[in-house]
Amino acid sequence: MRTLLAIADSGGFRRAALRLNLTQPAVSQHMRRLEAQAGARIFITTRPNPQLSPVGEELVEYARRILALNDQALHRLGRSQPPQKLTVGISETLAEGLPRMVASLRADFPGVAVAVRTGLFHELAAEVGSRNLDAACGLGDGRDGHEFGVVGRFFGMLRLGWYGAEPLPPGGPVPLVVLAEPCVLRRTGIDALRRAGTPWQIAFEGPDLTAVRAAVRAGLGVACLIKDSDAASGLPEANDPPLVRPTPQPLSATFSPGLPECAAEGLLRAIREGLDQFSIWPSNAALHALAI
Repeated sequence: MRTLLAIADSGGFRRAALRLNLTQPAVSQHMRRLEAQAGARIFITTRPNPQLSPVGEELVEYARRILALNDQALHRLGRSQPPQKLTVGISETLAEGLPRMVASLRADFPGVAVAVRTGLFHELAAEVGSRNLDAACGLGDGRDGHEFGVVGRFFGMLRLGWYGAEPLPPGGPVPLVVLAEPCVLRRTGIDALRRAGTPWQIAFEGPDLTAVRAAVRAGLGVACLIKDSDAASGLPEANDPPLVRPTPQPLSATFSPGLPECAAEGLLRAIREGLDQFSIWPSNAALHALAI
């Protein structure tokens, strides 16, 4: 019913999906189920602008009344209030944004417990889809959650760079300091060297960024890291000799469709705050883009 109203009020399936934090296929599936229950077509046409059938128009009126009563009941029972706990997933490579992110959440929701989980963005998006997480943020183009029925919010392209404490050995393969697979930073750095025809070899492989930074400081090699962030942790850029620049990577977040509106807005603000310290292309103003 809520999906039907979103389509009727926004004027399209795609706009309804963005409003509800769902994918467009999920919205279409909701309408197919509703049509099966009603035993009649709800829309005469769906493109370019959905046109309701007589049955659809009648359902919209019933939906408004039903949902108004539902929301009123929830408000009376106190269930429209912010949740008692907010759980956020974040890629380890973006964990330096956690202090600002958590501070923003605590300012918006005093007394609400905040929990954080790190992991691969694809796996975190699956947890959002199953409603084990309220939101997740990581390196990806926003499509990571589509197969799980949640829509991605694209924030911009994250700049990457090469960091190393010692000059590279002349004439030999570039010694790389990398995170264990699967890792976007590792793959992006290696792809850049391959495109340029630059020979390379793995000099150190570690389980986390702390180990990678320690290996770079020890002079074991160079690492592809997020540019101008605490991920580099004071490490000098590797410019001797200069290496081909790694391709910027998309930065996105996913949100649970079951979140109360006030919680979703607060999480979006908090993620923006946390990501603001990173070097995002074309600019950090891209943090205010709401949809892919």
